[in-house]
Formats: sequence, structure tokens, C-alpha cells
Amino acid sequence: MLEKLEAEMRKICKEKLRLERFELPRAEALKFMEERDEPYKVELINDLPEDAVISFYRQGEFVDLCAGPHLDSTGRVKGNAIKLTSVTGAYWRGDSNRKMLQRIYGTCFPKKEEL
Repeated sequence: MLEKLEAEMRKICKEKLRLERFELPRAEALKFMEERDEPYKVELINDLPEDAVISFYRQGEFVDLCAGPHLDSTGRVKGNAIKLTSVTGAYWRGDSNRKMLQRIYGTCFPKKEEL
């Protein structure tokens, strides 16, 4: 499984996708994530103050909550400088009464020599 994910990550790096940061007010951020059927992200946003401005990063079609900073392009990472190390289960927000999700661990550097 990890090998397939690494292969997809290498493909994304070769695409040299631009990473774009943008912000939305809390109400717009909630609507944005609800429209994308992202219940976990909606829950996280709901925990923030009413006047919060939420930061996002877009990479191709993928958008995620994040304060950043990030690289400006996936092309900055050479495909052979990615290593996924393990997969574990983790309960959402550490609560065993909540859904168990998969957590994937890995590391990535600009060059394989730094890995």
C-alpha cells in the first residue's frame, strides 16, 4: 500500500503543481468545506472563534486547512526524496467513541541525499 502511495506522490511532484494559499472568513470556510463533503474539517472550523479567518492551501484540485508555510510548487521535491514509513489507526480527536481513521507517516526532502 505504501509503495502505491509513494508512486502517486512522485507523480504529483513531477506535475510541478503550484501551491496557493488563500483565506476565508469562518462562515465562508464552513460553507466551502460543507460543499466538499469534508465533515472533519467542518468540525475543526466550528471550534474556531466566530471572527476567525481560516487559511487554506490549494494544490491542483486538492484543498486543505493549514496555517503553512509550504513550498510554492510540488516540483521542488524530487520524487526519489519521499519515504512513507508506516500506517496506523487513530481515533478522530483521540476519542475511542469516534470513528477510527488511518494515519500515514512519512518524510520528504528536496533531495534524496537529505532523506
